[in-house]
Amino acid sequence: MEEEHELINSYIKYLKYVKEYEEKRVIDLSDVNFFYPTTLLPLLIYIQDNKCRYIKPNDRNIANYFELIKKGEMISNKPSSDIPLILLKENESYPNPILDNLKKWLSNIYPALEYIIGELVDNIYQHSRCESAYIMAQRYDNRGFIEFALIDDGITIKGSLLEGKKIDANQDDSIAIYKALEGYSSKAERGRGYGLSTLTRLITEVLKGEIFLASGKGLMYLTERRGFISDIDRRLKGTLISIRLVLKLVNTMRFDLVSEVDKYINLKQYSILPLSTKNLSDNYANNLN
Repeated sequence: MEEEHELINSYIKYLKYVKEYEEKRVIDLSDVNFFYPTTLLPLLIYIQDNKCRYIKPNDRNIANYFELIKKGEMISNKPSSDIPLILLKENESYPNPILDNLKKWLSNIYPALEYIIGELVDNIYQHSRCESAYIMAQRYDNRGFIEFALIDDGITIKGSLLEGKKIDANQDDSIAIYKALEGYSSKAERGRGYGLSTLTRLITEVLKGEIFLASGKGLMYLTERRGFISDIDRRLKGTLISIRLVLKLVNTMRFDLVSEVDKYINLKQYSILPLSTKNLSDNYANNLN
């Protein structure tokens, strides 16, 4: 399923659009013929927040798709190959009716996804202190995977750990991500915060998938056998989590396996750990030049 770190490259593509807007005050989408959620979701939020001028894709279908999602007109309770853009507001009563319907649909088809989305949304409400968050997804039947992404405009993982006095202000975002994977959180007890750890184990070890996370300047990319946690120069407001899963494994996974991964991820299995990935992260950062 892994295609040259497509999740990472999709995020780098988003960063290129940000850099382009900073330099030219316009985002040129004219040559775009495809969007993955990991690019599209943060890009839509960036355009909305900064009222960016942009050039529409030349491909009419892509242009229409982009505009419909941007305007929120694809929000629906009806399942398809897309999970439409869903807004989660800070003070909104939980569960969100649209999200609740979505989770009921997922429970009939992809019970593992229902659990994953529930964990992601719970973490937003409990830790991020965001004003808003968005989730969207796309199923790619021809390539055999589903990708979904969730972004919030909250205080980042580091900000959350700072509030709980679990990290020093001078430590990098990558260290905060690492601590979150070890089970630390803004809550009083260490065990309260291992949602990210459990989620990562479920995605990588049970479902053989990929998870990418950007929070502040920190980046994380993990699969079952490899990964990295590091920092880059550009900062994301809030946190983005993107996940890719193999459809045939998601379809056949027993839901009772979730309880078997309800413990901390063993980070020692990864040969690449925080601050040892400078060359790798620099290589990706150089793609922005």
